[in-house]
Amino acid sequence: MTLHEITVSTAEIRSAWSEIQAGRNPLGERQAGSGVTGHIRAGHYSGEGVSSFIGCSGAQMQGWLQDGYYPDAPERQMPGGVVEITTPFVDLVEEDGDLILSQALGGEDLCFARWEEFEAQRGLTIRACIGMHAGVSARVLGAYMKWILTVIDAAERRGVAPDVELYITTKGSFRGDHALVVRIPLVKAGEIVDAVAWRAFLTPGAFRSLGFLALGLAADKVGRSLVSGMGFPTNREWSVELDGDVLTIECPGGAGEFPADLMDAKLETAYAGA
Repeated sequence: MTLHEITVSTAEIRSAWSEIQAGRNPLGERQAGSGVTGHIRAGHYSGEGVSSFIGCSGAQMQGWLQDGYYPDAPERQMPGGVVEITTPFVDLVEEDGDLILSQALGGEDLCFARWEEFEAQRGLTIRACIGMHAGVSARVLGAYMKWILTVIDAAERRGVAPDVELYITTKGSFRGDHALVVRIPLVKAGEIVDAVAWRAFLTPGAFRSLGFLALGLAADKVGRSLVSGMGFPTNREWSVELDGDVLTIECPGGAGEFPADLMDAKLETAYAGA
């Protein structure tokens, strides 16, 4: 089996979305028979009409990209043990410490270092799978996306600036024995990248609009043609795992409901083991 692992940036997706708003198809001719091109041709990514399959209108998504998405949701608390770590801190002094040669040679008065421990914020990367098959209701996808946002917001309220990445795993997106992983980095700690617009990628309808565009752009990058159904998801279950500083959130390929209580419990268990 050939595995294609492709990163598509939010800037690339937003550029493609802007092309659609201007009445143009941003995808190559190879994608002419794909579902994403079908949605573009049908006008599902522009205008006021709400597609029940996608979960929003093009105009709604355009508004979220411009203004952000801040849904009503209960605030989640992130346990302090997940973010508090002990790290060494250097205090420069005139004497009675470790000599810092560069400071001394530079004629600095404070050329000795004393090392002290202090509580610091621990880094965190949140990776969330967002791909589900066509039989899943947009309502279920929307509830799941909102839940992911509450996890991110809880980390930010604790003073953590997490890296955030979405990913989609499929098989059969291209003809032949191919597997595909598309990664969409949303947030990089310490960098202002799509400071408001990244939240639109976790809205109702985001997977079947912006996510589908990411699949098309990924196919163009490797010179392959998406099949009409764009493949089927290979992710299998609801899970939350914290491995070191990486929190991985996964969904099954299909679901009739979003199990919020189950995912809350899995999140609590993951944090408790940190």
